[in-house]
Amino acid sequence: MTQPTRHNDGKLLFAIVGGIIVIAVGIAVLAGLGGSVEPVSQEVAAIPAVRTPALEPAVLPAATVTPDTRGESSLADSVEASDPVDTAFVVDPSADFVREGIAAYESKRFDEAAAYFAAEAQERPDRAWTHYILALSQWKSGQLEDAADSMRGSLDIDATSVKAFVNLARIENDRGEFDAALDAAEAGLAVDPNDAEASFLRARSLYNSGDKEKALAALETSFLFDPENGYAHNLEGLIWIERGEGDLATAAMERAVQRIPEISFVQNNLGMALELSGRLDDAAVAYARAVELAPGDARAALNLARLDGRVPDFPVETVDEGPVVAVLSETDESEIPD
Repeated sequence: MTQPTRHNDGKLLFAIVGGIIVIAVGIAVLAGLGGSVEPVSQEVAAIPAVRTPALEPAVLPAATVTPDTRGESSLADSVEASDPVDTAFVVDPSADFVREGIAAYESKRFDEAAAYFAAEAQERPDRAWTHYILALSQWKSGQLEDAADSMRGSLDIDATSVKAFVNLARIENDRGEFDAALDAAEAGLAVDPNDAEASFLRARSLYNSGDKEKALAALETSFLFDPENGYAHNLEGLIWIERGEGDLATAAMERAVQRIPEISFVQNNLGMALELSGRLDDAAVAYARAVELAPGDARAALNLARLDGRVPDFPVETVDEGPVVAVLSETDESEIPD
């Protein structure tokens, strides 16, 4: 039994060794052939390494940076190029978030302010003011949905803040969520029934939702608390314009212009009211003043051109039919609120 087994083992070992030798010879032959055969593709080349920036906290969205096609370049090279390039803003994790956020807010760099206050809210989430100023920064930088969420976060911590309810109403109006805006204004009035801003925001929300009669009544109430609110007088005048009441509209818009004379759309609405009353020369003066305040205001330019019988110098397809009523909006000061 022993001899046949050894003999078979030797045969097996010999076969394995022979197979290895054959494979090695085959590899050598192929290698020799490879030297005389052209490569399959000339497009195969070394791929340059891709630089990946290190992860940083609280990075704002950035515009695409076009690389320098003349050679490999760093982000710093792109920033120093002659053409202006937007780059990502990164919150310094070692910075004083509140101080940097306030500096950015006061400089009207609202996107940066939002990033700093978001970092502060993440580290210390229990302070209502932080969520409040974060919401304002997001609102002013166009992040409306985030702004609404942040303002609600502030109210979750402090449900007695009338200012938070008022600004939530402003944000919701800008989002087109008029029922939510009305709810916020009325919640503010539940905290303080005599608050002039909440009363005005109630009127504005009613107007935006289409209930002009209730909006007028709400405006009368708001005037009891703050007769100097030019935006409230503008809203009243706008309602009378839409109803075709020229004299009432003119009186309201003149009160608005007395209080906020540097706002283009208010001057435009005054022109609308005067035109509706038949005072065309005075209307032309108001429209011209609106264009002077905002040369890019197509609404006022259209009204002035239409009144003078001139052809407007902008594309006809952009012109709405009939008189143009300026869109109601507010511009709040950017000072840091309490």
